[in-house]
Amino acid sequence: MAIIFMEGFDWYTNDTPADFAGRLSTTGTTTRFNRDTSTRNSHGAALGVEGGTTTNAIFSNLATIYFGIAVKFNSIPGTAATFLRLVDSGSTQININLNTNGTLYVVRSPSTTLATGTFQAVGNTWFHIAGKIVIDNTVGSVEIRINGSATPDINVSGVDTQSTSNAYANQMTLIGNNSVFTFDDWVIADDTGSQAFLGDYDIYSIFPDGAGNSAQFTPSAGSNWQNVDENPHDGDTSYNESQTLGHKDRFTMGNVPADTDTIYAVQVGAFAKKTTVANRELNVLAYDGTTEGAGPDTALGTSYGWVMGLFEDHPSGAAAWTESEVNSMEAGYEVAV
Repeated sequence: MAIIFMEGFDWYTNDTPADFAGRLSTTGTTTRFNRDTSTRNSHGAALGVEGGTTTNAIFSNLATIYFGIAVKFNSIPGTAATFLRLVDSGSTQININLNTNGTLYVVRSPSTTLATGTFQAVGNTWFHIAGKIVIDNTVGSVEIRINGSATPDINVSGVDTQSTSNAYANQMTLIGNNSVFTFDDWVIADDTGSQAFLGDYDIYSIFPDGAGNSAQFTPSAGSNWQNVDENPHDGDTSYNESQTLGHKDRFTMGNVPADTDTIYAVQVGAFAKKTTVANRELNVLAYDGTTEGAGPDTALGTSYGWVMGLFEDHPSGAAAWTESEVNSMEAGYEVAV
Protein backbone atom coordinates (compact mmCIF):
# COMPACT_ATOMS: atom_id res chain seq x y z
CA MET A 1 0.00 0.00 0.00
CA ALA A 2 0.99 3.61 -0.49
CA ILE A 3 -0.21 6.40 1.75
CA ILE A 4 -2.38 8.95 -0.06
CA PHE A 5 -3.72 10.93 2.92
CA MET A 6 -2.59 11.53 6.50
CA GLU A 7 -3.93 13.93 9.11
CA GLY A 8 -2.98 14.44 12.73
CA PHE A 9 -5.29 17.45 13.42
CA ASP A 10 -2.57 19.22 15.42
CA TRP A 11 -2.94 22.40 13.35
CA TYR A 12 -6.67 22.73 13.86
CA THR A 13 -7.95 25.66 15.95
CA ASN A 14 -11.56 25.17 17.04
CA ASP A 15 -15.23 25.07 16.19
CA THR A 16 -15.27 26.43 12.63
CA PRO A 17 -15.39 24.19 9.54
CA ALA A 18 -13.91 27.06 7.50
CA ASP A 19 -10.65 26.50 9.34
CA PHE A 20 -10.22 23.20 7.49
CA ALA A 21 -9.12 25.52 4.66
CA GLY A 22 -9.39 23.04 1.82
CA ARG A 23 -7.72 20.25 3.78
CA LEU A 24 -11.03 18.60 4.66
CA SER A 25 -14.67 19.24 3.83
CA THR A 26 -17.78 19.15 5.97
CA THR A 27 -21.47 18.58 5.41
CA GLY A 28 -24.57 19.36 7.44
CA THR A 29 -25.72 22.35 9.42
CA THR A 30 -25.45 21.06 12.99
CA THR A 31 -21.75 20.24 12.93
CA ARG A 32 -19.55 21.46 15.74
CA PHE A 33 -15.86 20.70 16.03
CA ASN A 34 -13.63 20.83 19.07
CA ARG A 35 -9.86 20.94 19.38
CA ASP A 36 -9.29 18.15 21.87
CA THR A 37 -5.85 18.22 23.53
CA SER A 38 -6.45 15.12 25.66
CA THR A 39 -4.88 12.98 22.95
CA ARG A 40 -3.94 9.34 23.31
CA ASN A 41 -0.19 10.04 23.20
CA SER A 42 -0.24 13.32 25.12
CA HIS A 43 0.84 15.66 22.34
CA GLY A 44 -0.76 17.84 19.71
CA ALA A 45 -4.51 17.79 19.28
CA ALA A 46 -7.37 15.63 18.07
CA LEU A 47 -10.65 16.41 16.33
CA GLY A 48 -13.85 16.18 18.34
CA VAL A 49 -17.00 15.96 16.22
CA GLU A 50 -20.49 16.38 17.66
CA GLY A 51 -23.82 16.58 15.95
CA GLY A 52 -24.96 14.26 13.21
CA THR A 53 -22.77 15.51 10.39
CA THR A 54 -19.40 14.84 8.97
CA THR A 55 -15.78 15.46 8.13
CA ASN A 56 -14.69 14.18 4.73
CA ALA A 57 -11.44 13.21 3.03
CA ILE A 58 -11.72 13.02 -0.77
CA PHE A 59 -9.52 10.78 -2.93
CA SER A 60 -9.43 9.14 -6.36
CA ASN A 61 -11.68 6.16 -7.07
CA LEU A 62 -10.33 3.13 -5.19
CA ALA A 63 -11.67 -0.43 -5.18
CA THR A 64 -9.31 -1.39 -2.33
CA ILE A 65 -8.94 1.04 0.55
CA TYR A 66 -6.61 0.74 3.52
CA PHE A 67 -7.10 3.06 6.46
CA GLY A 68 -6.12 3.66 10.05
CA ILE A 69 -7.51 6.01 12.67
CA ALA A 70 -7.53 6.51 16.42
CA VAL A 71 -11.00 6.84 17.91
CA LYS A 72 -12.43 7.83 21.29
CA PHE A 73 -16.13 7.72 22.03
CA ASN A 74 -16.60 10.15 24.89
CA SER A 75 -19.46 7.88 25.90
CA ILE A 76 -21.04 4.80 24.35
CA PRO A 77 -24.38 6.01 22.95
CA GLY A 78 -27.68 4.43 23.91
CA THR A 79 -28.50 3.65 20.27
CA ALA A 80 -26.21 2.18 17.61
CA ALA A 81 -24.30 4.86 15.70
CA THR A 82 -22.22 5.11 12.53
CA PHE A 83 -18.81 6.72 13.07
CA LEU A 84 -16.99 5.98 9.81
CA ARG A 85 -18.14 5.34 6.26
CA LEU A 86 -16.86 4.82 2.72
CA VAL A 87 -18.71 6.83 0.10
CA ASP A 88 -18.99 6.85 -3.70
CA SER A 89 -19.65 10.43 -4.82
CA GLY A 90 -22.13 11.13 -2.04
CA SER A 91 -23.70 7.66 -1.85
CA THR A 92 -22.68 5.35 0.97
CA GLN A 93 -21.03 2.00 0.23
CA ILE A 94 -19.97 0.82 3.72
CA ASN A 95 -20.68 1.98 7.27
CA ILE A 96 -18.63 1.04 10.31
CA ASN A 97 -20.93 1.27 13.31
CA LEU A 98 -20.77 1.20 17.10
CA ASN A 99 -23.15 -1.06 19.01
CA THR A 100 -24.58 -0.07 22.37
CA ASN A 101 -22.30 -2.67 24.00
CA GLY A 102 -19.18 -1.12 22.42
CA THR A 103 -18.64 -3.73 19.69
CA LEU A 104 -18.10 -2.68 16.10
CA TYR A 105 -20.10 -3.93 13.14
CA VAL A 106 -19.90 -3.40 9.38
CA VAL A 107 -22.94 -2.59 7.24
CA ARG A 108 -23.35 -2.46 3.48
CA SER A 109 -25.61 0.52 2.88
CA PRO A 110 -28.39 0.87 3.62
CA SER A 111 -28.89 -1.87 6.21
CA THR A 112 -27.16 -5.19 5.49
CA THR A 113 -24.91 -6.23 8.39
CA LEU A 114 -21.84 -8.04 7.04
CA ALA A 115 -20.01 -8.84 10.29
CA THR A 116 -19.75 -7.94 13.98
CA GLY A 117 -16.56 -7.90 16.02
CA THR A 118 -15.85 -8.97 19.60
CA PHE A 119 -13.68 -6.04 20.73
CA GLN A 120 -15.63 -3.74 23.05
CA ALA A 121 -14.83 -0.03 23.09
CA VAL A 122 -15.06 1.75 26.43
CA GLY A 123 -16.28 5.31 26.81
CA ASN A 124 -13.63 8.04 27.03
CA THR A 125 -10.87 5.59 26.09
CA TRP A 126 -8.75 5.71 22.92
CA PHE A 127 -8.32 2.74 20.62
CA HIS A 128 -6.80 2.38 17.15
CA ILE A 129 -8.65 0.79 14.23
CA ALA A 130 -6.91 -0.34 11.03
CA GLY A 131 -8.85 -1.66 8.07
CA LYS A 132 -8.77 -3.01 4.55
CA ILE A 133 -12.00 -2.89 2.55
CA VAL A 134 -12.51 -4.19 -0.99
CA ILE A 135 -15.60 -2.84 -2.75
CA ASP A 136 -17.22 -5.46 -5.00
CA ASN A 137 -20.59 -7.16 -5.50
CA THR A 138 -19.20 -10.71 -5.26
CA VAL A 139 -15.60 -10.72 -4.00
CA GLY A 140 -15.81 -7.87 -1.53
CA SER A 141 -14.03 -8.13 1.81
CA VAL A 142 -13.64 -6.34 5.12
CA GLU A 143 -10.77 -6.78 7.55
CA ILE A 144 -10.61 -4.73 10.76
CA ARG A 145 -7.77 -4.88 13.29
CA ILE A 146 -7.69 -3.20 16.68
CA ASN A 147 -4.74 -1.62 18.54
CA GLY A 148 -2.09 -3.03 16.22
CA SER A 149 -3.11 -6.67 16.64
CA ALA A 150 -2.25 -9.01 13.78
CA THR A 151 -5.45 -10.95 14.53
CA PRO A 152 -8.49 -9.35 12.88
CA ASP A 153 -11.49 -8.41 14.99
CA ILE A 154 -13.61 -8.56 11.83
CA ASN A 155 -12.60 -10.59 8.76
CA VAL A 156 -15.07 -11.47 6.01
CA SER A 157 -14.47 -12.13 2.33
CA GLY A 158 -16.46 -13.16 -0.71
CA VAL A 159 -19.30 -10.83 0.29
CA ASP A 160 -21.18 -8.01 -1.39
CA THR A 161 -19.70 -4.71 -0.20
CA GLN A 162 -20.94 -2.64 -3.14
CA SER A 163 -24.10 -0.58 -2.62
CA THR A 164 -23.83 1.77 -5.61
CA SER A 165 -23.36 1.02 -9.31
CA ASN A 166 -19.60 1.55 -8.93
CA ALA A 167 -17.10 -0.87 -7.41
CA TYR A 168 -15.11 1.83 -5.64
CA ALA A 169 -15.16 4.58 -3.03
CA ASN A 170 -13.74 8.09 -3.31
CA GLN A 171 -14.46 9.55 0.11
CA MET A 172 -13.99 8.51 3.71
CA THR A 173 -16.17 10.22 6.26
CA LEU A 174 -15.95 10.71 10.03
CA ILE A 175 -19.33 11.10 11.70
CA GLY A 176 -20.18 12.77 14.97
CA ASN A 177 -22.84 11.93 17.49
CA ASN A 178 -24.89 13.87 20.02
CA SER A 179 -22.15 12.95 22.43
CA VAL A 180 -18.66 13.71 21.11
CA PHE A 181 -16.74 11.26 18.95
CA THR A 182 -13.04 12.19 18.82
CA PHE A 183 -10.63 11.21 16.04
CA ASP A 184 -6.86 11.40 15.57
CA ASP A 185 -4.00 10.02 13.46
CA TRP A 186 -5.99 9.41 10.27
CA VAL A 187 -4.35 7.62 7.33
CA ILE A 188 -5.79 6.45 4.01
CA ALA A 189 -3.79 4.31 1.57
CA ASP A 190 -4.25 2.53 -1.75
CA ASP A 191 -3.22 -1.02 -2.68
CA THR A 192 0.07 -0.21 -4.41
CA GLY A 193 3.39 -1.12 -2.78
CA SER A 194 4.20 -3.99 -0.44
CA GLN A 195 3.04 -2.76 2.97
CA ALA A 196 -0.25 -4.42 3.95
CA PHE A 197 -1.21 -2.93 7.32
CA LEU A 198 0.47 -0.14 9.23
CA GLY A 199 -0.74 -1.45 12.56
CA ASP A 200 -0.87 1.08 15.36
CA TYR A 201 1.10 4.29 14.77
CA ASP A 202 1.23 7.95 15.76
CA ILE A 203 1.22 11.06 13.58
CA TYR A 204 3.62 13.42 15.30
CA SER A 205 3.83 17.07 14.24
CA ILE A 206 7.10 18.99 14.33
CA PHE A 207 7.48 22.70 13.63
CA PRO A 208 10.21 25.10 12.47
CA ASP A 209 12.76 25.89 15.17
CA GLY A 210 15.44 27.74 13.22
CA ALA A 211 16.63 29.10 9.88
CA GLY A 212 17.51 26.64 7.14
CA ASN A 213 19.70 27.17 4.11
CA SER A 214 17.28 29.46 2.27
CA ALA A 215 15.33 32.52 3.40
CA GLN A 216 14.21 34.33 0.24
CA PHE A 217 10.68 35.35 1.22
CA THR A 218 10.19 38.75 2.89
CA PRO A 219 9.18 38.38 6.54
CA SER A 220 6.39 40.49 8.03
CA ALA A 221 8.71 40.95 11.02
CA GLY A 222 11.71 39.23 12.58
CA SER A 223 13.22 36.10 11.05
CA ASN A 224 11.41 34.00 8.46
CA TRP A 225 11.24 30.89 10.64
CA GLN A 226 9.68 32.84 13.52
CA ASN A 227 6.70 33.70 11.31
CA VAL A 228 5.79 30.06 10.66
CA ASP A 229 6.50 28.29 13.95
CA GLU A 230 3.10 28.80 15.60
CA ASN A 231 0.67 25.99 16.27
CA PRO A 232 -2.15 26.54 15.54
CA HIS A 233 -1.38 28.97 12.70
CA ASP A 234 -2.00 32.71 13.21
CA GLY A 235 -3.06 33.74 9.68
CA ASP A 236 -2.04 37.30 8.83
CA THR A 237 -0.55 38.03 12.25
CA SER A 238 2.85 36.83 11.05
CA TYR A 239 3.85 35.63 7.60
CA ASN A 240 6.46 35.50 4.85
CA GLU A 241 5.71 36.79 1.35
CA SER A 242 7.16 36.58 -2.16
CA GLN A 243 5.93 36.79 -5.75
CA THR A 244 9.25 35.79 -7.31
CA LEU A 245 9.34 32.48 -9.17
CA GLY A 246 11.77 30.07 -7.53
CA HIS A 247 12.01 31.92 -4.22
CA LYS A 248 12.10 29.46 -1.35
CA ASP A 249 12.30 29.31 2.43
CA ARG A 250 13.61 26.30 4.31
CA PHE A 251 13.71 25.78 8.07
CA THR A 252 15.27 23.43 10.55
CA MET A 253 12.62 21.43 12.38
CA GLY A 254 12.02 20.02 15.82
CA ASN A 255 12.69 16.37 16.62
CA VAL A 256 10.41 13.35 16.62
CA PRO A 257 10.25 11.37 19.89
CA ALA A 258 13.38 9.44 20.80
CA ASP A 259 13.52 5.78 19.75
CA THR A 260 10.96 6.18 16.96
CA ASP A 261 10.98 2.71 15.42
CA THR A 262 9.55 3.07 11.93
CA ILE A 263 8.75 6.16 9.90
CA TYR A 264 6.18 5.39 7.24
CA ALA A 265 6.04 8.86 5.70
CA VAL A 266 6.91 12.52 6.19
CA GLN A 267 4.30 15.09 5.25
CA VAL A 268 5.17 18.77 4.84
CA GLY A 269 2.43 21.39 5.00
CA ALA A 270 2.31 25.14 4.39
CA PHE A 271 -0.66 27.38 5.20
CA ALA A 272 -0.70 29.89 2.37
CA LYS A 273 -2.71 32.26 0.19
CA LYS A 274 -2.12 34.59 -2.74
CA THR A 275 -2.50 38.39 -2.57
CA THR A 276 -3.34 38.91 -6.25
CA VAL A 277 -5.99 37.65 -8.66
CA ALA A 278 -3.24 36.30 -10.92
CA ASN A 279 -2.47 32.59 -10.80
CA ARG A 280 0.01 31.72 -8.05
CA GLU A 281 1.21 28.23 -7.15
CA LEU A 282 3.30 26.95 -4.26
CA ASN A 283 4.97 23.66 -3.50
CA VAL A 284 6.43 22.33 -0.27
CA LEU A 285 9.99 21.11 0.17
CA ALA A 286 11.75 18.40 2.15
CA TYR A 287 15.55 18.34 2.32
CA ASP A 288 17.20 15.27 3.84
CA GLY A 289 20.72 16.70 4.06
CA THR A 290 21.68 15.67 0.53
CA THR A 291 18.69 16.09 -1.77
CA GLU A 292 15.73 18.42 -1.87
CA GLY A 293 12.37 16.92 -2.76
CA ALA A 294 9.33 18.94 -3.85
CA GLY A 295 5.65 18.25 -3.42
CA PRO A 296 3.08 18.93 -6.14
CA ASP A 297 2.54 22.48 -7.40
CA THR A 298 -0.66 23.71 -5.77
CA ALA A 299 -2.77 26.66 -6.92
CA LEU A 300 -3.46 29.19 -4.17
CA GLY A 301 -6.69 31.02 -3.44
CA THR A 302 -7.14 34.45 -1.90
CA SER A 303 -8.09 32.79 1.42
CA TYR A 304 -5.67 30.64 3.36
CA GLY A 305 -5.50 26.96 2.46
CA TRP A 306 -3.18 24.02 2.96
CA VAL A 307 -0.42 23.03 0.53
CA MET A 308 0.74 19.50 1.26
CA GLY A 309 3.40 17.08 0.08
CA LEU A 310 3.83 13.44 1.14
CA PHE A 311 7.29 11.84 1.10
CA GLU A 312 7.17 8.14 1.93
CA ASP A 313 10.87 7.82 1.06
CA HIS A 314 13.52 10.42 1.74
CA PRO A 315 14.39 12.50 -1.37
CA SER A 316 17.87 10.97 -1.83
CA GLY A 317 16.51 7.59 -2.89
CA ALA A 318 13.87 4.87 -2.54
CA ALA A 319 14.45 4.20 1.15
CA ALA A 320 12.43 4.91 4.24
CA TRP A 321 13.29 7.87 6.45
CA THR A 322 15.25 7.23 9.60
CA GLU A 323 14.78 9.06 12.88
CA SER A 324 18.09 10.89 12.48
CA GLU A 325 17.20 11.97 8.93
CA VAL A 326 13.89 13.43 10.06
CA ASN A 327 15.54 15.19 13.00
CA SER A 328 18.12 16.79 10.70
CA MET A 329 15.79 17.57 7.78
CA GLU A 330 14.85 21.00 6.53
CA ALA A 331 11.29 21.70 5.41
CA GLY A 332 9.91 24.66 3.52
CA TYR A 333 8.11 25.96 0.46
CA GLU A 334 8.83 27.46 -2.97
CA VAL A 335 7.04 29.77 -5.38
CA ALA A 336 6.21 27.47 -8.31
CA VAL A 337 4.23 29.91 -10.50
